[in-house]
Amino acid sequence: MPRVLTGFRAVIRPPRRPVVTIGVFDGVHLAHQRLIRTTLQLARRLRGTGAVITFDPDPQTVLDPGSPHPTLMPLEARVERLR
Repeated sequence: MPRVLTGFRAVIRPPRRPVVTIGVFDGVHLAHQRLIRTTLQLARRLRGTGAVITFDPDPQTVLDPGSPHPTLMPLEARVERLR
């Protein structure tokens, strides 16, 4: 099962040959799943470590706090889907 790390301080040592995809991934829809699958395939081919970085809260909420930015799923559900 993949490890879930919260915050950069949780990373004890950098992974070997990291291949990273970054996004909010709210909803984890088919396009998200394909992007993640491609990231993991590339990591395997490079004998590296695949990683997904997501955000909570959504960066738009931080950058534009006056506008509502509803989420499709809470962080816990998103992390479970990403696993």
